Formats: sequence, structure tokens, C-alpha cells
Amino acid sequence: MASNVANADGTLDEVAALLDHARLSSAEPYLHPDSDRLRVAVDRVPSPRELAGGPR
Repeated sequence: MASNVANADGTLDEVAALLDHARLSSAEPYLHPDSDRLRVAVDRVPSPRELAGGPR
């Protein structure tokens, strides 16, 4: 359930609350991000060439 909430853009504090965890770090072991979400996260990071003003 925690992974499903995270994959639906739920935040760590929301996941912790739903699992009734007092500390956010207690919810982390239950989070398993979807591979598509990981790809999107990587794609959001600009390449060094983009940062230098060159072509992608």
C-alpha cells in the first residue's frame, strides 16, 4: 500500500501517517518506487551539456 501511495505522488509524510508511523524514517523500508517514476526522476535532471548551454 505504501508503494502505491508513493507511486500516486503521495509524500513520505502521507505514507507514514497512513501506516501510523510516528517517524518518517519508519515508512521508508516500505517504499519501492515504480521504475517509470525513477526514469522520470532521472530525466528531470539536466545533463552537464544542458547546464553548459550546449545541445542535449
